[in-house]
Amino acid sequence: MALAALAALAGCAKNLTTDTRSSAFATTDEKLAFLRRYVELRTPVERAEFHIDYQDNSGGCLGPAGPSDWDSVIALKIAPADVAAWTKDLALERDAESLDWMKDVPLDGAAWARSSAARVYHVRLHDRLVVFAPEGILYLFTSTTGRSAQ
Repeated sequence: MALAALAALAGCAKNLTTDTRSSAFATTDEKLAFLRRYVELRTPVERAEFHIDYQDNSGGCLGPAGPSDWDSVIALKIAPADVAAWTKDLALERDAESLDWMKDVPLDGAAWARSSAARVYHVRLHDRLVVFAPEGILYLFTSTTGRSAQ
């Protein structure tokens, strides 16, 4: 019985609190391994850049639990054919808000070049997905703090 209690406590030590930029990682594989802890990747991803600001309020095993909070900007390079898997069942916004939040994750290099028009999708309350479909580039803004996707 005591061993089971210790094993349960050991499993509770995982805290996801972070304020991390993708520039902290040397390789795409490292970036994706980190990112998968916070976001479900619906398709294979060729490249990723991000700023994950996540406050884990789970309280651990001994403290009171509460909902976690986050403000994150994530850029993904995927195969253009996979864009539909990301936009399925999302509503296209009629009057897109400012996309200034995308500046939080600047994209450099030919792999990130964009020439098509951005299409903005409403994901849920504060979350937005900006899609450059022909290039296979996605920008995701996700927040629980009420910070506007502006």
